[in-house]
Amino acid sequence: MLPGLLLALALVALLGACSRVDPNEPVVPSMEGADEDLLGLIDDLLSGVRTAPDSGDLRGRLAMAYDVNGFDPAAIATYRQAQSLAPEEFDWPYFRALLHGKAADFDRALAALDEAFSIEADYAPAWLWRGAWLLEQARYDESRAAYERARELEPKSPASAGIAQTLLRQERFEEAIAVLEPVVDRIPHPQVQRMLGEAYRAVGRTDDARIAMARGRVGHLIEWTDPRVARKTEYVGGFGRRLIRGQDLIKANLPRKALEVIKPLAAWKPDDEGLISNLSWAYKSTGDTDKAVEILKRGIEVHPHQFRFHLSLADIYRELGDDERLKYHLGLAIEGDPTNAWAHEQLARLAMRAKRYDDALASFDLALLGGTDDPVEVLYTAGAIEGSRERWPQCIERFQRLVDIDISIAKGHIGLGLCLAEVGRIEEARDAFAWAERIGTHPDELAQARQQLAVIEARGA
Repeated sequence: MLPGLLLALALVALLGACSRVDPNEPVVPSMEGADEDLLGLIDDLLSGVRTAPDSGDLRGRLAMAYDVNGFDPAAIATYRQAQSLAPEEFDWPYFRALLHGKAADFDRALAALDEAFSIEADYAPAWLWRGAWLLEQARYDESRAAYERARELEPKSPASAGIAQTLLRQERFEEAIAVLEPVVDRIPHPQVQRMLGEAYRAVGRTDDARIAMARGRVGHLIEWTDPRVARKTEYVGGFGRRLIRGQDLIKANLPRKALEVIKPLAAWKPDDEGLISNLSWAYKSTGDTDKAVEILKRGIEVHPHQFRFHLSLADIYRELGDDERLKYHLGLAIEGDPTNAWAHEQLARLAMRAKRYDDALASFDLALLGGTDDPVEVLYTAGAIEGSRERWPQCIERFQRLVDIDISIAKGHIGLGLCLAEVGRIEEARDAFAWAERIGTHPDELAQARQQLAVIEARGA
């Protein structure tokens, strides 16, 4: 072979080798719009990866940071790299599966989950996800099998609800009822009630369906605890995302951990409304009400028109039993938001304690107009006030509205029945008590109400 040809071939080989992309070269997404904290977090993790390019653990940490901060494609690619470097680690294919599932790419999600199961096959939340994704693909028998496996591994999981859902999709309503009825009290979730109501309605159990659907009237989709996913949260970066992380920790009854996340944010944006609100909430949740009050008062100085700070102070004073300060801050909150239902409801309860019943009823009505979170309790309390004053038509109107909103509230039917009995509508009273008996949640109160009905009947005989 000619020397020139040998040199040319060598150069081609060298150029080819240089042009090949290293499959473990760290993935770096566009970070446009990211704040300094997040940029610093990612930069530190990238530095660690470049220092130890063969470390599956460091590559996985980078992937988790991409994951929880919204860089999904980079996270998926980096989880793949972490898996190639540490093929014995369950989390890397599992977290990749969750990202594919989030994007509704169920084929890839299931394939990645199978890779995770080849490492560890006894993790119940993974089987719940498998059941959910197979359900989305209408692979009902496989989905039910996955949910049954999850139930074997973790009997307290919501797997029974998933099993029932597969049966409902196949219109096997009696079987769904048989699965749901034994667990409906153990899984007190609105979606379980809605599913049960759907099954009851399909088999003609109309009254039972109305009760179940009322109990499931409001609610979100069933979720489950996934301890492995919690591992990712320490890699949350950026002001907004850390604030949300702090909120989640407070909701999870971990306020001291929330403070660890939220307090450092004050160095960046000390006057941020969200920071002030969540920092005071965290201190209140630890029992340090003095610090919470101090933060909220400073918040009012900085943001004098932010009525929510007055609501937060009102809630603190409500818990402390300081009615004077409670009323003061409720008034200021209502100046800022005249339709605030919670504030009107608290004013109503203050008026009740002072036996100013007309004022209480007026405030309860404003709470209802404002869209109170608990119209049933508001109507029940207003109905009880009317009953105590023997204003029977108004009492009937309040309790009738209550059961129209939620037919599953036994004490509402009991109150309605007693008011009806007082105006001589005995058969309607009995019908109301029959509904309460069917619901079955307040047997002692129902027994007393029936005794009172007998007294009213004897009085009118």
